[in-house]
Amino acid sequence: MRTSTTITQNEVDAYAKFCAEHNIVNDNSQADAANAELVVDYFLNTWKQDITEANLAAAFPQLKQHLKFHSKAETDLRKATISFDEANRKKFAEWFESQTFLVKEGEQGFENAANLMEELKGREVNRETIAAAIGRIEAPTSRFDTRVRRPLHYLQTQRQMSPAAQADAPDRKPGEFISKQGMKRFADGSWGKDYAAERAATAAKNNPTATDSVRLLEAQARQDAENIRGNSRYQDSLLGKTFVTKPGTSDIDWTATAAARRALLRSMVQSASGSVR
Repeated sequence: MRTSTTITQNEVDAYAKFCAEHNIVNDNSQADAANAELVVDYFLNTWKQDITEANLAAAFPQLKQHLKFHSKAETDLRKATISFDEANRKKFAEWFESQTFLVKEGEQGFENAANLMEELKGREVNRETIAAAIGRIEAPTSRFDTRVRRPLHYLQTQRQMSPAAQADAPDRKPGEFISKQGMKRFADGSWGKDYAAERAATAAKNNPTATDSVRLLEAQARQDAENIRGNSRYQDSLLGKTFVTKPGTSDIDWTATAAARRALLRSMVQSASGSVR
């Protein structure tokens, strides 16, 4: 018989430990609430026994078919995130939710996140390390690499509409006749469509392979860099001539270039503010 008419803290602790050991959902979600309601009702009204480790084990065969459990992918993700501090977990979550080429919902979403977090262990989480992790996951295996890496799940994107098929550009700024998004400034100061960048980005989005996913990240970084503008043609000219190359090559590192242009723009703004004072 029960020793209390209400659920005690000792019973709460025993239930929490049992959930952790048996992979039962206990995370303040709706599934958790349903599980707790089922267990409390069983012990208060059906069996009328205290919730202890031994009694939970005895009742488990009767309750199991009605309980909700974490999937294997969810469990793998939880294990993979343990070694990361809160700051890096937050940075990964923000990146994962904002990216547009990997599945991020359901079981495949959990598998993608767990796979990437496992590959990122021991590293700082940022765009560069994530891109490198994707490359390692999808790279061909060798006899020297014994780790089994599960493939990532990519979104199947639809073919993009041509500019002529769009009624209006959603990113056009008020007072701007034509949006400069996806355009570049030429040497004579005129603006034109950056067809090469558009073709590269479209190809990467419509062919989501491992290599293309890294290229997509680079294309996004390039677009970020080329959209950084100053308050005059002179500032635009300086920003447009600022590039950072990858070590040992003449290839442009667009992520580093975007960061360098932002830093240069900040210094321009600070300099202008100082001169006004």
